[in-house]
Amino acid sequence: MTTLEGRPAPPDIAQALRHALVEAAMVAWIEGRTEEARDLLKRAQAPAARGATPVYGLPWPILPDAPNVPADIQALAEATEAGLSTATQAQLNARYMVGRVPGTNIGAGGPVSITGPTVSFPVGKFTTSPMVQLSIQNFGGVVVPQITATTPTVFQSIIRCVESAAASSITVMWEAWSMDLSPHLAASGPDQQEYEFTFTATCATPGCHNEGEPIGIPLPALDGGPPDVVCGACGNPVPAVVAI
Repeated sequence: MTTLEGRPAPPDIAQALRHALVEAAMVAWIEGRTEEARDLLKRAQAPAARGATPVYGLPWPILPDAPNVPADIQALAEATEAGLSTATQAQLNARYMVGRVPGTNIGAGGPVSITGPTVSFPVGKFTTSPMVQLSIQNFGGVVVPQITATTPTVFQSIIRCVESAAASSITVMWEAWSMDLSPHLAASGPDQQEYEFTFTATCATPGCHNEGEPIGIPLPALDGGPPDVVCGACGNPVPAVVAI
């Protein structure tokens, strides 16, 4: 089947239209409407002139199509559901990710705060600063993670130990998501200027999405030095952290 401009219609839409016409033909044949059944089968087997929207390929009948409201509405409904569900899921996947950072240690000696994970997002993943939620896989209630900075390219955190006991091999779980579902916005704009970057981190893992991309880090570690950075794209430590 072809669109109004002569381009092939999306295969799933064309298949849905033919399926609807064949079903209608079967009903007409059972009910004794032989000529109508033959006409419907002929329409199912032959290309039909049909318009389609440019983004989702939603169909509409055009002249000289014979009127068939049930088949046309069914084709439109099925194409709408398939197109919107696919697009929505793709946009959600593009604006959500999770990860984990293992191996953080806190020594004994009373309540203390240490520099927590600094994680760089895949370049272009978020167009605005995402929401980030942290949790501790172990030492729940004793160790509390807290976000200190978030940009479209990185988040930073601290870890507080509320008791005097030591905690070793702390695993920080994180998830980040953005309510901006537009897939067409560039990862730039005033939102990236919320912080003055003091370091850059460049992942060197071969094949990583962030390989060779310097990512700005807004805050130093609590001791003023470069923070330990983990690449959120590949999960590996980033040793190349340099002051700007």
